[in-house]
Formats: sequence, structure tokens, C-alpha cells
Amino acid sequence: MRGKRKPPDPPSASPTNVHCEQDTARVSPPKKRKRRDVSERHEARKGTAIYTIKAGWASLDANPAVAAGVSHMLPVVHQASVEGALLAQTVILRCLRAGKNLPELNATFFHRCFMKVTRKNERQRPPPSSKEKCIAKGFVLYKQHRSTSLPWTVKKYCSQALNWAAQGYLTACKNHVVQNFPSRIKKYWRRMLLGCVPRSRQALSALVRWLTDTLLSGENLAHAQWEEQVANAFPDRPHDALVAEFAFRQLQWVFVTRAGQGAPILPLTKKDIADKWQVLLPVLLWMRQNLDETHGEYVEQHF
Repeated sequence: MRGKRKPPDPPSASPTNVHCEQDTARVSPPKKRKRRDVSERHEARKGTAIYTIKAGWASLDANPAVAAGVSHMLPVVHQASVEGALLAQTVILRCLRAGKNLPELNATFFHRCFMKVTRKNERQRPPPSSKEKCIAKGFVLYKQHRSTSLPWTVKKYCSQALNWAAQGYLTACKNHVVQNFPSRIKKYWRRMLLGCVPRSRQALSALVRWLTDTLLSGENLAHAQWEEQVANAFPDRPHDALVAEFAFRQLQWVFVTRAGQGAPILPLTKKDIADKWQVLLPVLLWMRQNLDETHGEYVEQHF
């Protein structure tokens, strides 16, 4: 008959084991301290957080009446939002290219654009006239590029939803200008310096950042300061340094004449860009047109 297995020997208290235990205790992470103010804030917010979960309409067990209303509203709001946004862009570009003052770009303006591309019922053709003349003139231009086979959507029971869509589009336009305005300026510098030969890519990137920060800060620089800053990017090409200075002065002049209407508009912080985003639209259009012309001339000369 086999006997029971002998239990393992207890660990010996050798100097080696003691040393390992001390090392383990020494490298163990300290206990995490909880800030009382953070804990109280988290406790106060319990049950108040709002989460958005993306789900398909088929997965929701909705009331048939609600399902019918949403199924009717979604395609109407979608088409009116897309066409209303295109109409608003047509109106804005038409005014900018003609040198006219822009209408007040608020939620009312975008709501009128959204309502302009809809109709009240199936019998109404074309959509009703707008209260603003600029929208009416822009609508005539928009109809020339719109497909004649596409029917106008009916806005029945969707007026409030279109109002919310107009407010959301206004917020999206403002955020787009705020987020992309500095990057558009940096792109303008790079295109203007396309034919120049910098010392290195890092030097060119540093110069572009410095030009953007200096422009938005509104600082007036002397010619000696220019030579000190630009010498790092173009140490052996003084002509390229003059090109950079000319592009800077030119864009400074555009800010004063196009955006400020002769009045000083610089410096510009991120909050100022959010508040004056409508005033900055002529500057963005000028930079875009200038970039296209410069790129065309560069292609003709080098290809």
C-alpha cells in the first residue's frame, strides 16, 4: 500500500531569500492617493453623464407612429441640409467674388437657405421666394447647376428639424474656420516659398511656424529682425529671404484691406478667430485664389 506524499519543505530563511523579499518590497509601486476634490466631483456627477450609442433603426423597438415619422423626416432633412448648404456656399462665394458685403451668417440665414430648397406640398413649384435678395440671386445661380430631374423635397412636418440642422451647420462652419485657419496660412507660406531652396526641411518648418505666429500676433518687425530670423533658413540665398518678406507683407496688407476694411484686425487669438470667422472669409478666399495662380505659374515654368 502506497503511503501519502510528503509535503514540500517550507522555504528556508536564507540570506538570499531575505534579499529577494526586500528587493520585491522595495520596487513595489506606492499606493495611489485619491484627491478628495476629484472624488467629490465624480460622486456629484454620478447618474448625470450622457452617452451617445450608435445603433441601427432596426435594432430599436420603437412605436410604429414614431417609426413612420422618423422614416419620413430623415430623407427630407438630409436632402434639404445638403442642398441648403450648397446654396449657402453659392451665396457666400457670389458675394465674395463680386466684392459685396456678406449677409449676417447666423442660424437665420442658414435656415432660410434650407427652407429655400424645399416646398410646402407636391403642387408648389418652384420653391417659395426668399426674404433676402442675396439668397434669391444665389438661388438663380444654384438652379443653373442643379439637375432638373431631381425633385424638390417636401418640408411637411420637418420645419423644426430643419431649424436644428441650420444651427448645427452654423456651428460646423465656425469650427471649420477656427480649426483650419492657421494651417491654411502655413500652406500659403509653403506655396509661396515653393521655388526657394532652404537650408533643410527642419529650417523651413521652423520658418513657417515663426511666420504664422508673427503674423497672428500683429508684431511689426524691422528689416534687421527679418534678416536675423530668415538667415537660418536661407543662409546663402538672400533673394529667397526677400521672397519670404514680400509674402509676409502682402498677407499683412490683405488682412487689413479685406478683413479689417482698413482698420487693424491683428493680433488674432483663437477666440478672436471664433468671434470674427465671418470677417476672415475674404482672406481665406484670397489665399486660395493666390495659391491656385502661384501653382499654375510654377507648373508652367518647371514642367
